[in-house]
This record gives sequence, C-alpha cells and structure tokens, in this order.
Amino acid sequence: MGFKRLFHQEKTKRQTLVTGQVVSETARCVQCGVCSFSCPINIDVRRHAWLGQPVEDSHCLTCGECVKRCPRGVLSFERTHIFKGA
Repeated sequence: MGFKRLFHQEKTKRQTLVTGQVVSETARCVQCGVCSFSCPINIDVRRHAWLGQPVEDSHCLTCGECVKRCPRGVLSFERTHIFKGA
C-alpha cells in the first residue's frame, strides 16, 4: 500500500455544473420519489415537480443527479443567465 493510495479520492465527486435550475413536466410525473432520494443534499425535488415549480433552492448544487435518475425523463436542467448583455 503506497503513500499515494492513502490519499486517493474516488472519481464520483459531485461538482456544480452551471448556474441554473431543475424544471419538470408536471403532467408526466408519477411521484415515485427517485429524484428526491437521489439528491445529495436532500432537497424535496418531488414536491417541486408536483407543484410545477422549478428547483431554485439556494443549496442546490445543480449536480444533475435528480435529472439523470428520473425514470420517466420528467426533469430537465435549464440554465439561467446571471449576466445579460447590455
């Protein structure tokens, strides 16, 4: 066991992608809860989908786990633009 192996980190580190929000197609959501279960910081994504509201939680990492794991493809990621051209 080498010294480098002691400090080796897994490649599954989650990163913030871009500034944006998760949006849903409410009519297609079956409330399975996979999205909420997949969220690494426990945001209730399912509730947002049910209400038809985008996930604009300030703690959201925009990692895309909820979008990727939704079995019906209900969720999508929508980029928001902080700085718009003058």
